Amino acid sequence: MKKYPAILLILPLIFFVNQPAFAKKRTKTQGFQIQADTIYSFARHRYSTDKNYVSTTKFNDSALGGGGSIKYVYNIDNILPAEPLIPVFIFTEIFGQKIGTSALDKEKDRININSRYGMKIGLGSDVADDLFIYISGGVASVNYEIDWQSVNKNKAAHKAGLIYGGGIGYHLGKNLIISLEVNNQSLELRTPKIPTGNDEYGNIIKARTGLIVTQIGLGFQF
Repeated sequence: MKKYPAILLILPLIFFVNQPAFAKKRTKTQGFQIQADTIYSFARHRYSTDKNYVSTTKFNDSALGGGGSIKYVYNIDNILPAEPLIPVFIFTEIFGQKIGTSALDKEKDRININSRYGMKIGLGSDVADDLFIYISGGVASVNYEIDWQSVNKNKAAHKAGLIYGGGIGYHLGKNLIISLEVNNQSLELRTPKIPTGNDEYGNIIKARTGLIVTQIGLGFQF
């Protein structure tokens, strides 16, 4: 008989905790988003010649910059009859960034990567309340300039290449998002033809470039 008062006290508590009305509602990553980014870029270059010789001399530079993007996110939950165990979303994104790296080689010749713009598609998941992760890939066009001060030649051009990476984000509120992303791009930047001084190696005709960008973004979800 002494058990019943304790049970009567526990049952309302169990009922209260299990009510959906009192559970925290998961914030979905979906809809249109605009975002402003602070970015840190690292560019590394090495020269390649028309005889497939690649210089072992590497030179690099890093810089702070900024950027922005517009993204549309479609949450797969919207077409499912019940909420899945692992919520999934897909997205498309258009972006532009100011890079600003300016690397000097040992001869004081310079390669500047000024900016880039492009588009990405991605796949992500709302892995926990307000927390999401994603991977993405796409193509971006880089605006660059090569200044051969040693022989008074220069070239400015654009070069497109694949971009891939991933990130993590957090919903600070109903509409505000903070995120961190790292992405990578490999490029071959054409240069003015410059003799190496060695017939076996030929002429320098391009720079093989690796660009790594880390970006911290503050976004608004409509």
